[in-house]
Amino acid sequence: MKTVFIIVSLLAAVAGVTFATPAPTGKGTINGKIIDKRSGAALEFATVSLLDTAKKVVAGSVTRPDGVFTLVNVTGGQYTLKVSFLGYADAEQTIAVPDEKATVEAGQIALEADAQMLEETVVTSRRPLVERQIDKLVVTVANSVMAQNSTALEVLRKAPGLAVGQDGNITLNGQSVAVWVDNRPTHLSGQELAALLEGTEGSLIDRIEIIDQPSSKYDAEGSGGIVNIITKKNFLKGSNGSLRTGYAQYLEKDFYYGANGSLNLNHRTDLINAYVNLSSRGDKGFDRLSETTTAPGNYYRQSDTQSEDRRFNQYVKAGIDFFIDKKNIIGVIGSFSMNNRNDDEQGNTLENNNSTITASTLAGDSKNRNRNSSANLNYSHYFDEKGHELTVNADYLRYTSTPEQRTTTVFTFPLIPFKADSADAYVNLSEQAVTVLSTKADYALPVGEKMKLEAGGKIAFSATDNEIVRNDSTAAGWVKNGNLSNDFSYREIIGALYATYGWKINDRWNVKGGVRWEHTATEGLWRSADSVTTRAYDDFFPTVFVGYNPSSRHNFSFSYTQRIRRPNYWQLNPFRRYISSYSYIEGNPDLQPEYSHRFNLSYTGFQALNTGILYFFTKGQIIQLPAFDAETHANGYRQGNFGQWSAFGAWVGISELPLTPWWSFTVNATGICLHNEDVDYSNRSFNIQGYGSTAFLLGKTWKVEIEYNLQTPLSMGYFNIKTQSNLSAGVQKTFWDRKGTLSLYVTDILATNKEDITATRGGVTRDIRQRHDSRSVRASFLYRFGNAGKPAKQRNVGQQEEAERLNGN
Repeated sequence: MKTVFIIVSLLAAVAGVTFATPAPTGKGTINGKIIDKRSGAALEFATVSLLDTAKKVVAGSVTRPDGVFTLVNVTGGQYTLKVSFLGYADAEQTIAVPDEKATVEAGQIALEADAQMLEETVVTSRRPLVERQIDKLVVTVANSVMAQNSTALEVLRKAPGLAVGQDGNITLNGQSVAVWVDNRPTHLSGQELAALLEGTEGSLIDRIEIIDQPSSKYDAEGSGGIVNIITKKNFLKGSNGSLRTGYAQYLEKDFYYGANGSLNLNHRTDLINAYVNLSSRGDKGFDRLSETTTAPGNYYRQSDTQSEDRRFNQYVKAGIDFFIDKKNIIGVIGSFSMNNRNDDEQGNTLENNNSTITASTLAGDSKNRNRNSSANLNYSHYFDEKGHELTVNADYLRYTSTPEQRTTTVFTFPLIPFKADSADAYVNLSEQAVTVLSTKADYALPVGEKMKLEAGGKIAFSATDNEIVRNDSTAAGWVKNGNLSNDFSYREIIGALYATYGWKINDRWNVKGGVRWEHTATEGLWRSADSVTTRAYDDFFPTVFVGYNPSSRHNFSFSYTQRIRRPNYWQLNPFRRYISSYSYIEGNPDLQPEYSHRFNLSYTGFQALNTGILYFFTKGQIIQLPAFDAETHANGYRQGNFGQWSAFGAWVGISELPLTPWWSFTVNATGICLHNEDVDYSNRSFNIQGYGSTAFLLGKTWKVEIEYNLQTPLSMGYFNIKTQSNLSAGVQKTFWDRKGTLSLYVTDILATNKEDITATRGGVTRDIRQRHDSRSVRASFLYRFGNAGKPAKQRNVGQQEEAERLNGN
C-alpha cells in the first residue's frame, strides 16, 4: 500500500501544483491531522493545499492512513491552509510560518460532511461504486448515469466479471450463476431470464451483489455463485416518488431507437410501508450473425443473417408492509412483467461440399409473448434479544411464453425445392409454462455476545410444460411434422435444511461454518417419444469462512464453498429443435449436475484497496457440445457434461479513490489461468477481466462518468471467446434544488462490444461472429417529488445480507 500512497501523493501534487507559480525553496514544515468532525475518525487521502496571499498553491499533499499530513520546504510568510475531501465541505484556516526553518503545528482540522454533496453524488466513502466484501462484490449503480439509461440486462453486461452469452445464460469468470432479484431466485434461465431482465429498467436497480462465496444460508444452485439484483426502495417516512423518461438513438445507418419511462411511488407511516414501481420500454434494434463452418472432406459453409427486432416491455411491482407492533411485521409483494418481441430475419448461405456448390436465401419472422407473475407473503418476528428473529416467506411464480416462428428457405443454386430433410418453409408454434411454489423459514439466535446460530429450511416445487408443433409446407398444404414436433414436461422438487454457526473469537479472529443439505427429485416426460426419465439424489454443501482483522484498517479472510448447477428442463429435453436449415439445438436426458469447489483468500485495507487470490474446480461442467451431422451438414449444439475445468487467479480493486476533491476513480481487475480438459480435448489459457471508471464532479450540479469493460480471450470447454470491450461515457446535471436530473450517455463508443467465438471439435471448426445494437446515444430526465419525511429503519425481510458474517456486527 505504500506504493499506492506514493502514487496518489504524486498525482495530488501534480493536480495541485502544475499550474501554480514556482514556490520558493525553504526548509519550513507544517504538520497536522485531518479528522471527521462527527466521529473523530482519521481521514485518509484528504487533499491539503497551501495557498499564498495571491491564492496560488505553493505546496500540497494528501493525508496518510492516520490522517496526518506534512508540508515541507515552506518559506516564512502568511498562508491559507485548505483541506478538501470527497463528500466533505472544504475547510480553511490562516497559518503563519515565522521563518524558513520553523516547524508549525496546525493541530487537528475537523471536516464536516457536505449534506448537499452527499445527496447528489452518493458519497463513495459510504457506498463505493465497486466494493469487495468478504463473500461478494457489491456494485452500487443507484446514482450512476449508466443505470439511468439502460435495461437490467445491459447493466449486468457491464458489471465486473459478468458475461451474458448468446443463449442468455449469465456467467461469472466463465461459470454459470443463479440470478436472484431482491434476495429471491428468479427460477429462470437462458432466453426466459434474458427476456425478464431486458424488460426491467436499470433505473430501478439500487445495487448488484455478485456473491461468489455464498454461505449455507443460500441455495446451493449456481456453480459460479449468485447474482443478486437489489431494486430501489424508499424507507423515508411520508409520501414521495419519482418520474423518469428516456430516449435512445442507436448509431447505425438504419434507423433504430428506443424509448422508456418509469414511475416510483412510496408511502410510509408508523403503521404501513407501501411502494409501487411502474416501467415501460419500447425498442427497435437488430442482431447480426455470421457463421463459417469447415469440415473434413473439403466442406465449407458461410452463413450471414440479420434480424431486425421490435420489443415492447412493461413491468409493475408493488409491496406493502404492515407493522402489527414492534415485534411482528407481515408483508405482501407482487410483480408482473409483459415482454412482447417481433423479429424479421433475412439471411443467405453459400455451401461448398467437395466442389458441389449450393446457395440459398432465408426469410422469416417470429413473435414471442412472455408473461411473468410473482407473489410473496412474508412474516417477521423479532424477539427481545437483538439479532434474535424468525422470518418466513412463501413465494409463487408463473411464467408463460408463446413463441411463433415462420421460416422460408429458397435454394437459388441449384434450383431445388428441398434440401436434406428440411422443408423449404415451416412454422413452429410453441407454448411454454413454468410454475414455481416455494416456502422457507430462517431463524437466527445469538449465543452470548460473540456467537450466533442460524438455521432454516426450504421446499420448492416447479413444473414446466413445453409443446412445439412443427408444420411443413407441402404441395398439399401445411402438414404437421411429427418427427420435429415435441411435447415435454418436467417436474422438480428440492428440499433443503441448513445450519451455520458464527463465533467472534476476539477482536482479531472470527470464524463461521455451515452445512446445507439438499434433496432433489426430478421427472422428465417426453410424451412425443413415450419416454420418462426420473432422478433423485442428495447433496451436502459445506461452507467455511475465517476472518483476521489485525487493525480497523486491515482485514484478511479465507472462504471455501461448494456449489451445484442442476440441468434445467430444456437442457434435458432430447428433442432436436432446428433454429435454421443448418443449425439445431438438442437436449440430453442423461445430463448430470455439475459440481464446483471455490476457495478465496482476500485482503481489504486502507478504505479503498481490496485484493486476493482464488481457485475453483468444476467437474462435469454443463455446456453445449458442438456436433456436426455428416448427412445434413447441420451444426448441432447438444447439451453435455464437459470433463473438468479449473482456474487459479488473483484480483485487485481500488474503489472510488479520490485523487482530488472533484476527481475519483475505480479499478477492478481479475486475472485467471484456465485449464479445460476432457477425454479428447485439453486447453490452457490466461484471461483478464477488467472494469475501470472515473467520475468528475464539476461544481455541485454536474457529474461526468467514463467507464471501460474488458475481457481478454476466454476458453470454455470447446469454445474460445475472443476479446470483448466496451467504452462508455455520460454526463449528468441536477437542478431545481436537486429534484430534477438530466442525463446523457453514449455506449460502446469504439464499437468493440461484439462476440467473436471459435469452436473446434472432431476436425470441424466453426467461427461465429455476432453484433447487436450496442452503440447508442441515450438521454433521460428524472424528477423527484413529494415529502422526504424522516428516515425510518429499513426492514430486512427475507434478506440474505451477511455483512455480519465475520465482522460480528
